[in-house]
Amino acid sequence: MCPDVRKDSSLAWCPRGGCETVCQVVPNEPVWCPTCVHVFCPQCKREWHEDKPCPRNTSIDNLLLADGSNPGEEIKACPNCHVLIERNDGCAQMMCKFCEHIFCWHCLASLDEDVFLKHFDKGPCKNKLGHSKASLMWHRARVSNTSIFLKPNSNKRQEQSAVF
Repeated sequence: MCPDVRKDSSLAWCPRGGCETVCQVVPNEPVWCPTCVHVFCPQCKREWHEDKPCPRNTSIDNLLLADGSNPGEEIKACPNCHVLIERNDGCAQMMCKFCEHIFCWHCLASLDEDVFLKHFDKGPCKNKLGHSKASLMWHRARVSNTSIFLKPNSNKRQEQSAVF
């Protein structure tokens, strides 16, 4: 079974056309494709640029929007795949459209395993979700057609398809 390369930061597809090899990635090191021997940058997937900074590592603080203004808190990079994401309002739970990583907009912590969003109950992100948990759970149930039920007298979760 082929792993989902988009969701695993330790793997990358070889960018050379027609190669289609999954390569092992070590952060900030060149990636060597074992099939076509192509050497590329794990961040931008271009030819390895040993003495030059990767364009993907350019600080977002140095970016300017089309109107010349600084994006500030409106644009951040996905902590998993580094794709730039814009948020102009709403929920602080974000899902990257590219790698489907779920994370907190404020601190970039992973929320992939935090089904009940306990991350927003304590620490620096307390009460910064942006709306009620109930509305988010309702939205999740509508979008995924799945809801989570607790068995009576049990702490075990059981997922069941919901009928609306």
